[in-house]
Amino acid sequence: MPYLCHIFILTIAGRINEVLPEIPVYFSNIAKQIIENVFCFSKTKGKFTRDTTDLKDGVPVTIKDIKVTPFVVDHSAYNAYMLLVETEGKKILFTGDFRNHSYKGKLLPRTLKKIGKVDICICEGTTFSRPREEHQMTEQELVNEIIEQTKDHFQILCLTSTTNVDRIVTLQKVANRTHRTFIHDLLLEQVLKAVTQKIPNALNSNKIYVYMSTYLYWLRNKPEYRQFIEPYESRMKLTGRKLRERKFYNECSCINVKRY
Repeated sequence: MPYLCHIFILTIAGRINEVLPEIPVYFSNIAKQIIENVFCFSKTKGKFTRDTTDLKDGVPVTIKDIKVTPFVVDHSAYNAYMLLVETEGKKILFTGDFRNHSYKGKLLPRTLKKIGKVDICICEGTTFSRPREEHQMTEQELVNEIIEQTKDHFQILCLTSTTNVDRIVTLQKVANRTHRTFIHDLLLEQVLKAVTQKIPNALNSNKIYVYMSTYLYWLRNKPEYRQFIEPYESRMKLTGRKLRERKFYNECSCINVKRY
């Protein structure tokens, strides 16, 4: 039975529907909704054609003599979990991907204290090859770094993953501190609709603007896409005016925040 601890956009969206129907799949409803929203403009719409059972922080799932408890962790994929498996008097901790240098990093020590000693730990090794002395920049340090790197530029184009919600929070903090206008693309708006954090977006804040790519512009009148575009049309009109006022196309610099 698959327990999906966090979002792998291509592998999960592409393969989860192929799991045999008699095999139960446990997956966070929030992460599931994010995947469906990310693929809302694709031909498949990213829809899950099979049932899944929701995972929630600290709420155990028991199947026969096996108990699995998910614990939310800090990760670039929103709503990621580590999994504690308990059976036959033994405790196995599967960490999944995790980190402690972003906004939810403070959860890790208290989570490990709650879990206590385990018999087996299966740990991811994403950063094992990095030098131990290498400093991992925190999201707050990244706020300061971006402000410093862009202080001489008027308009900034940021390249980052729309599903890295913590990075969007970081960019929002940069915009707030530097009094810049934050413009989301339409796909990012679909992701933010699914998250539970109170993150400013074009539907709940008049300080956020939104734009539509050329590809989506050509799809805008197709009935199957109208539900994703229509709520933002008034904000997109205001975005066009804002860009013309600021002479955006003549004064734009680019920063790739995926590299941090």
